[in-house]
Amino acid sequence: MKHIYTIFSFLLLMATNLHSEDFDVKSLPKLLGTSNAGTEFYFTFTPAWDGPQSGNIIIYISSNVRTKVTVEVKSKGYLKTKYTIPNDVIEFWLAPSVGQCYRKSDNEIPEPDRVWEKAAVHVSADDAVICYAVKRYYNYVAESFTVLPTEILGNEYIVSSYADPASNTTLWLPSYTGITAPFDSTTVWFTMGGNDSSKTASGLLPGETSTWKLNKSDVLLFASLGARADLSGSKIVSSKPVSVVSGNDCAYVPVDCGWCDVLEEMEIPTYAWGKTYHVTPIINRKKNSIIKIYAKEAMTSIFRDGKILGYYQDSRRNRRCWVFTLESR
Repeated sequence: MKHIYTIFSFLLLMATNLHSEDFDVKSLPKLLGTSNAGTEFYFTFTPAWDGPQSGNIIIYISSNVRTKVTVEVKSKGYLKTKYTIPNDVIEFWLAPSVGQCYRKSDNEIPEPDRVWEKAAVHVSADDAVICYAVKRYYNYVAESFTVLPTEILGNEYIVSSYADPASNTTLWLPSYTGITAPFDSTTVWFTMGGNDSSKTASGLLPGETSTWKLNKSDVLLFASLGARADLSGSKIVSSKPVSVVSGNDCAYVPVDCGWCDVLEEMEIPTYAWGKTYHVTPIINRKKNSIIKIYAKEAMTSIFRDGKILGYYQDSRRNRRCWVFTLESR
């Protein structure tokens, strides 16, 4: 979304700072030395605010060698192959109806929890590439994220999303998370987190767990249902590595903003989490930042500058998320 930064970090804390609006695709070749490079990627785009004008989904690919790259979405009949230009960028353009499991306008209720067979975006290459995904509607609704290769995916995730700001009477802007399987015979356990207003579109409540079977290229998609409903803090465990992309259909940031924008990010598996983080105010930002802190395990204490902020003790309802506002100093 506008003026929001995507911070990509993982094991060894290799980080890339990317801005969804001002991002320069020519910078991609410089990132090839980091471990977000790979030869295979499986992921999805969550449904986003959709109007009468068609938007675009763009996948940027970069490599330091000439190599063949294929992008496929089997259920949509999409298959294209291109060759990279060494130390440059190539693009694949997908319609929202191809890159997303389904399209949803803001006055439509989200689809129930379900598996969308062979709906994954699958990027494969003969040699290592980096992959960056952008979703854009009109000239002012946009979001982007770095796509993690299959080699560094994990078996456990905690969802980080954003609550539905709409009334859920004539307007639905749900929280989303999409789970993609790179391997056949993958079992996924989803335990709902959220807040007291939260449930999934199929009625799964905080603390409740549902079990799903996925095959290669399948996407398991959850949406929230209800005003202020949120999927944040939900726990995902899988028998084989999966990728997870979470976001919001069209979020108000700050909450009293008169215009909304899509949020979307690829989740980092919990094996790559750490215990120390530095958070700073964004320069020239008029509103204080919202900070969400997630716990991987029970009996977790959260400190800020040596002072305790929260204490996660009971895992029965899976409340793994604290929300704070970063005060300007």
